[in-house]
Amino acid sequence: MNKMLIILFGILTILSYSSKAQIITCCKNCYRENSQIKNKKYD
Repeated sequence: MNKMLIILFGILTILSYSSKAQIITCCKNCYRENSQIKNKKYD
């Protein structure tokens, strides 16, 4: 029973970590796109 809980907890942590990483990469991509648009406006 304890092993099952540990495995489930591990899976949840991995899923949450991967989703956080995806969100971070999305934010970085959006920030780059926005900065490029701003640079074009200044040009």
